[in-house]
Amino acid sequence: MLESELQVILGPGGLIRDVPENEELLEQIARTLPLPPADLLKLGAYYRAYSTNEPLGNHLALVGLLKLVNDPQAQQGLQEVLVRTAAAAGRSIGTPQDVWDFEDYFDFGCDDPNEGGSCLPFIRFIPFSNTNLGLLVETPHPKSHHKKGHFVIGIVPEPASVQPAKRTVEA
Repeated sequence: MLESELQVILGPGGLIRDVPENEELLEQIARTLPLPPADLLKLGAYYRAYSTNEPLGNHLALVGLLKLVNDPQAQQGLQEVLVRTAAAAGRSIGTPQDVWDFEDYFDFGCDDPNEGGSCLPFIRFIPFSNTNLGLLVETPHPKSHHKKGHFVIGIVPEPASVQPAKRTVEA
């Protein structure tokens, strides 16, 4: 956990600068696993409940959904269900191997520098001590052809404590 007196030296766009004052934070980021898709989706819904936070909520939800569809086990399960469902309906859509290629649609060109894309970022929750709040830190994927470094994109409650608010629409 980050100490409550910790000072974070930021650069443009919330970049956590590689300076001695940030050494403890950078070490903790390196030790922290990225948030799973369920937590990203929950935080996305939480932030979309208020209009000024909607862009962050949309970003978190998008990354969470894309991480789900890029999960090899989820892809395999979906492909198998689609093939079986089509077969039960008297239709053949082939095998998952010769019909479905999620990689071409959802990898954002991550594995091919000529495609010009970027991989999905890693988003981590770095807790503050003595509170349920922490930094939401985004790190571009190591294979990304774009930004490098760690970026603070928000201060958020511990994902386990979040109860997404229902979005209200004013009449």
